[in-house]
Amino acid sequence: MRLNKLILSPILFVISFLIFIVLDVGVNVEQASQIIQPLFFALTLVISILFTRFKKHLLVFSIVCLIILVGTYLFGMIEVSDWIGRLGFGIFFITIFSYLPQLIKKGYIEKF
Repeated sequence: MRLNKLILSPILFVISFLIFIVLDVGVNVEQASQIIQPLFFALTLVISILFTRFKKHLLVFSIVCLIILVGTYLFGMIEVSDWIGRLGFGIFFITIFSYLPQLIKKGYIEKF
């Protein structure tokens, strides 16, 4: 099982990283700083799928990002609050959707 994770992790990371770059930035990456959020999103997806014991930590991190969003917005740092808010909401969204198979299996959500 450990060998499967070792092989599957980089493959899943690269594929999800490319998908998140296209979704977030598009085809033209103008600055290197534009790939930071897709990098975090791809890392979150790999951790949520393959290393499930860290899901709770990702959820807490996303909530902390959303709290920081409020603080930075109140102090007038709009660009920083926008970036942190998108990061926090994206990580929150990915983490919640990674819990979906577990909730369906336990019967809390009916199958689609």
